[in-house]
Amino acid sequence: MRVLILAHDYPPVGGGGVQRVLHLVRSLHASDHAVHVVTVDQEPGPMRDDSLLERHPREVPITRYRLPSLRPVVDMFRAAHLSRIPTLVMPTDLYPDASIFAGTTARAALEVARTFRPDVVVASAPPFGIIEAARRVGHRLGVTFVADLRDPWIEPVVARFPSLASFHWARALQRRCLRTADLVTVTARSLQALLETLPVARPRRVVTITNGFDGEIPISTSAMAEGRELCQHAQGARTVAFIGRLFTSDVKQSVRGGVLANRLFDGLSVGREIVRADEYHAGPWFQALALLARRRPDLRGKIETIFVGNVPRQGDSVPEAVNAFPTRFLGYRSLAVAAAVARAADALLLLNPSTVDDSPSFIIPGKLFEYVAAGPPILTMCGPGDCADIVRATGTGVWVHDYRPEEMTDHLERWLDGRGLPVARHESSIAGYERSALGRRFVAEIERAVKERRSDLR
Repeated sequence: MRVLILAHDYPPVGGGGVQRVLHLVRSLHASDHAVHVVTVDQEPGPMRDDSLLERHPREVPITRYRLPSLRPVVDMFRAAHLSRIPTLVMPTDLYPDASIFAGTTARAALEVARTFRPDVVVASAPPFGIIEAARRVGHRLGVTFVADLRDPWIEPVVARFPSLASFHWARALQRRCLRTADLVTVTARSLQALLETLPVARPRRVVTITNGFDGEIPISTSAMAEGRELCQHAQGARTVAFIGRLFTSDVKQSVRGGVLANRLFDGLSVGREIVRADEYHAGPWFQALALLARRRPDLRGKIETIFVGNVPRQGDSVPEAVNAFPTRFLGYRSLAVAAAVARAADALLLLNPSTVDDSPSFIIPGKLFEYVAAGPPILTMCGPGDCADIVRATGTGVWVHDYRPEEMTDHLERWLDGRGLPVARHESSIAGYERSALGRRFVAEIERAVKERRSDLR
């Protein structure tokens, strides 16, 4: 089988989504399938991770193409304090350029396909424009088309969209892609259930293949030493580490342009925000620490929080917590060093946005699985759903609702008093999230999709 994989981000770019695509490539290659990766030629910036590129199979070619960008136009509007105007007509996506210039991606992939001659085209999103490009390629070549959704899309999870134009664009894109996909893979069972209830453009087959932990990740002696050093900064304090990304600060930033302008833009928007994405920050954790400082002044300084990854500053909304407990922001580190920190910390902090109606959340942070494998107890603050279920099923940590930080304070007080946390690891459950096992399932599902399509064409 010959597999053409389209991904917007690929090593040396770092991040959780990149790791999923990388391991799909590794799993296909290990199963003796020919693979060719098509990805955007971009500067990785502060999230550069050459150790990920070293894990890419040398026999698998990578074609990098230039994707046009509307950033200069957006920057022009931002300089005029009118940055929200372009969003009214642009598609809602992680990178709008990927949707606007999906044809550019498709042409780059078709150029590779002329000589590679794939049996299947696989695209991993977000950004969701990469899925549209794969759909075009699959249709043009008449081959199997597989869409891998790392995050929920538009329907039935309707978020808040800047305008009717952006909403209709995004919805039409999703319907077009899901209607024609031979296979859709998702990362959470709750998301699979939602897609299977779609009244329009319901995928013919949806399969849940979660993210996982890399049991073969190489952690060098130097990386392990660096991880330990990062976790031993405050003498006499237990280190709680957050590893990965947070997208917002716990302090709301004022928007220039006035209240009336904001109300005008809000009036033009459509949809309902189900996931509280603007609250994906560490606020609940610092609320728990502030309560601990008030309740037990003798425990001040006994916990140090470190953030390893691309994280905006946290804790400014709860200065009492920051004054009572040391906090450090260490920036992005290589995968090996981050894994070493996860093993050297005394506990690991997991944050995830809950839903406005307290329905089960369908988002699982990729870091959860690395946490599960690492060993230290996981301090989980999120709403009900897949994320909380996995922590409890694996026995790897404690879970409290992010609306109830006082419950985390109770756990921290017992922990610091030496009474421990109610954690009992279930190794058999944990083993099911190893990436090599998940990768074999991924490959088997793609093989099945190709076989079924060939049978339909006979």
